[in-house]
Amino acid sequence: MLHDPERRALLLRAALLLGAGALPLGACRGSCGRTPASTQAQSLEPAAWATVEAATARLIPTDDLPGAREANVVGFIDRQLALPHFAVFKDEFRVGVGVLDVLALAHAKSRFVALDVTGQDDVLTALADGDGSVHGFDAAHFFDVLFTFTLEGMFSDPVHGGNVDQAGWRLLGYAPGGPGPGHHHG
Repeated sequence: MLHDPERRALLLRAALLLGAGALPLGACRGSCGRTPASTQAQSLEPAAWATVEAATARLIPTDDLPGAREANVVGFIDRQLALPHFAVFKDEFRVGVGVLDVLALAHAKSRFVALDVTGQDDVLTALADGDGSVHGFDAAHFFDVLFTFTLEGMFSDPVHGGNVDQAGWRLLGYAPGGPGPGHHHG
C-alpha cells in the first residue's frame, strides 16, 4: 500500500509511536524464541492465518526491503492473541477475517487471499473506511487493531515472535544495542 520514501518515513514514525506503547506487548520475557510460519498456530486457524498474513503483507509489503511476511508478523499476531490480556481481540480477529472475505467476495467474487495486490488494497481501504461493520462489529476499529498489531509484529523485540531476523529493525536502520533512529552523536 505504501511506496519506498513515504513507506520508510511512515514506518519510522510508527515505530517511534510503538515506543510510546500503543498496545502492551505480550508477556514472553526470554521464553519466546523465533516463531516461523511453519510452527503450529496457537490462535489462528489455517485459513485465518493465511488471510491475516496476506493482509499484513499488504500493510507492510515486501519490495527491495523486508516486509511483514519476512518478519513473521502473522506469527507475532497469533502468539499475542493466545495471551489472556489479548483475548478480547481474538473474537474481533475471527469476525474481521470473515469480513475481509465477505468484502473480497463482493469486490471480486474471490476470497481475500486469492485477490491480486490491487484487490487486496481495495478491500483493506474499504475496511479502514468502515465497510463491513455489522452487528456490533466495527470494521474501521478492526483495521486499526490489525494495523497496530502489524506494526508491533514488525518492530517489536524478536522474542515476541515477530521481527524475525530483525527485519523491521533493519528496515529502520536500527542496530540493537546501538543508537536508535534519529539519535545523533555529538
